[in-house]
Amino acid sequence: MKNFLENIYGILIEPQATIDKIIETKPIWQAFSIITILSIASAILGHKEGFNGIYDILFFVGNIVIIFISSLIIWFTLAGFFEVTARIFSDECRFKEILSLMGFALLPWVLTAPLILLKINIPLTITATILEVLVWVWSLVLIFLSVKKVYNLTIQKTWLFFLMPILGTIVAINWISQFFAIFIELF
Repeated sequence: MKNFLENIYGILIEPQATIDKIIETKPIWQAFSIITILSIASAILGHKEGFNGIYDILFFVGNIVIIFISSLIIWFTLAGFFEVTARIFSDECRFKEILSLMGFALLPWVLTAPLILLKINIPLTITATILEVLVWVWSLVLIFLSVKKVYNLTIQKTWLFFLMPILGTIVAINWISQFFAIFIELF
């Protein structure tokens, strides 16, 4: 437990040193715990109405399960996507490391809970939204630092690492739209 709390504190306050420690220890269960807590908190805070009967309770529990499962799928998919993209730069398999780091990189999202509560007050909505964007940027920076460190990339290669999927998506969308444009012309 002490190690878990040290990792939580470290990723928020001393990310560089903690990223090195996470790469060495690969605490996948700790990252899993973070994903679990974040998904359950998201489901609970997203429920804005009371319970008027058994169906509301069942819907609420179902919502928690769906958000939890989708969070796990996104977590594994994101780590797998990074691993596949990293194969362009390296032959090493670092899935456990990146899986652990992705869980910890999402830790700043815990701070969105009070921000959601701030949005109840209309004048604070803009401030809360700006702070949510900053939390998102904070997580993105942690992901950037994690990818850079786990795959031993330079800053330029890390930027390229993140741009390649975006460029690939643009090319794929272009190809698909061209295919449909040609297909539509046939009929």
